[in-house]
Amino acid sequence: MALIPENTPQDVRKLRRPRQVASQLLCCRLLVHNLRLARQPPGIRDENAPSSLGQQVASRTLQYQSARIVQSGERTVMRFFRNSTVLALFALVCLARNVYAASDVDRNALEKTSEAIRAAFARGDVDTAMEYHHPEVAKALAFHKYLKGRDVVAADLRGTLQQFTLEFVENQVENLLIEGDTAVEQTLFAIKGTPKGGGTPFLFKGRAMVVYIRYKNSPTGWASIREMIQPATD
Repeated sequence: MALIPENTPQDVRKLRRPRQVASQLLCCRLLVHNLRLARQPPGIRDENAPSSLGQQVASRTLQYQSARIVQSGERTVMRFFRNSTVLALFALVCLARNVYAASDVDRNALEKTSEAIRAAFARGDVDTAMEYHHPEVAKALAFHKYLKGRDVVAADLRGTLQQFTLEFVENQVENLLIEGDTAVEQTLFAIKGTPKGGGTPFLFKGRAMVVYIRYKNSPTGWASIREMIQPATD
């Protein structure tokens, strides 16, 4: 069935927009459907179907609007989850970069702490070495040698340096764990000791586990608070 007769003036044709044409087509179909229902016997009619053209138009309009609302809601939900995912990924990337940057700074500070302590040992500078030790430091240097407190550690180190010159010839970090304000470093070391009164130099090797904590009075911001030595047996 032609919606726009061929003899319709051109000006009128321009006024016929696609939405208007679709509306007319719907009305025509509903009118034909209504006429068919009117010709059917009462026993064959669907009693639940709309009985008039106005009701059918209203029903179709309601269905169309409901579908539009559902589609709009689905699009809104999808946009929300899509935007939320992007924001979450962005936040994770920023957090990972910040954590990595902070960890890198701490690693450098801890490396400088270890270097400063070893250099002070080699110079025999006990006071400088103690600047990188916490006041409550505790060291287990051997099974029967446990030192507690910075003053006790300093006194023991002075006694050792009066007899020997100490030089770290090896310091290999096996692993380093940084967790918040605490760091645990495990190293393989070798110290060359030379008697000051003359004698044969010796080499003391082993494994050390040192626990550092953040300490504002330390030049690097970190200080040794626990240390345990495992002497090599071979």
